[in-house]
Amino acid sequence: MILYRKAEMNELKQITEMCAQAYRNYPLFHILRTEFKSHDQYFAFLTALEHIYAKLLLDDICV
Repeated sequence: MILYRKAEMNELKQITEMCAQAYRNYPLFHILRTEFKSHDQYFAFLTALEHIYAKLLLDDICV
């Protein structure tokens, strides 16, 4: 059996990095890759996107 717990706000950076890595090659985001000048810019965008999403989930804004 897998046990889950709600993450804490002080874990936001770790959650953001983990999610950005997990979705790095996800087809939905991968099609945007050509819009960026470098892979670093693409990954910075993906990290920012995941940061916003994780923060909303932790704040119980998005359910």
